[in-house]
Amino acid sequence: MARTGVSYDEVATSIQVLEKAGLNPSIRNIREQLGNKGSLTTIAEHKRAFEAERDDGPTEALPDALTQGLLKGAKIYWAELVEAAQADIDRAERATAEVISKAQTTEAAAVEKHDVLRDQLGQCQATLAERDQALHTSQIAHEALDKKHRQQLVEAATLTEALKAARASIDQGQAQIKQATKDLAKADREQQRLNDHLDAQDTGHTREIATLKEHLADQLHHLASANANAEALTAELRELQRQSAEHDKNEAVLSFDVDRLSRDNRELKDENACLAILSGDLQSKINANEGHLTELKQGQVKLIDEKDARIADLIRERTVAAVTAKKSGPRKKVTK
Repeated sequence: MARTGVSYDEVATSIQVLEKAGLNPSIRNIREQLGNKGSLTTIAEHKRAFEAERDDGPTEALPDALTQGLLKGAKIYWAELVEAAQADIDRAERATAEVISKAQTTEAAAVEKHDVLRDQLGQCQATLAERDQALHTSQIAHEALDKKHRQQLVEAATLTEALKAARASIDQGQAQIKQATKDLAKADREQQRLNDHLDAQDTGHTREIATLKEHLADQLHHLASANANAEALTAELRELQRQSAEHDKNEAVLSFDVDRLSRDNRELKDENACLAILSGDLQSKINANEGHLTELKQGQVKLIDEKDARIADLIRERTVAAVTAKKSGPRKKVTK
């Protein structure tokens, strides 16, 4: 690794600063004082030169041969030590640089992965929000269907009351028809008796016969009124049957909406499988919603069965009433 060279003056100044601070002016401390710049060999050479100049003064005395040999050996040994230390430092710095490079690469990968995970989390949160909105919309639709179902129950109750009232009216009309039929039969018998009496006797009771004819006409008019009432009740029955059919159609539409919402909820449940960890609460709500749909559908099936049974009973009663009215219908009268 390339280093910026340091000068003799910089090393000398660093030694003086360290000594004034009461610190040992070692090569490592000098290099740290210089801002970790310069090689240890260069700093060591400047440090020896500074110490030699400070110890010997301005004029260097020439050493003898033994001193020069010792100094030369010490310099060689010191250079070898510095070179070995510098090699160790270089290796340590290279290893540190590799570790830092790997750490930086790992950090970049971790940052990239963190960004990807953050984006995925944002997408999951957005999808969860959409599912919450869909669930809220589904709940609103269910509440609307529940309200509509309650309204149809009220309408069914009203229709039942109307059918009961129509049945009572028809029963009353049938009773009137029966009474009119009895009166007509009685009038027929009276007419026959009078005819026989007139055949056996002299025809001198024209006024009495006219009175009986008027009475018979009144009975016929009464019978016509009863028939008109019966026709009106029959028309009312047809209208009630039409309303019942329309009610059946509305219930069919409601059943289709319930089935469609049930399918939508099942599809929503399948789509939320990938968000099971983040959407536990949403899954619980969907399961509760499906249970509510099942209960609503079962209630609808029960309501439809009860309505069908009531309509079947009503049709049976109308059929019996029609057959009875036909059997007891008015007969043609023969008058002389």
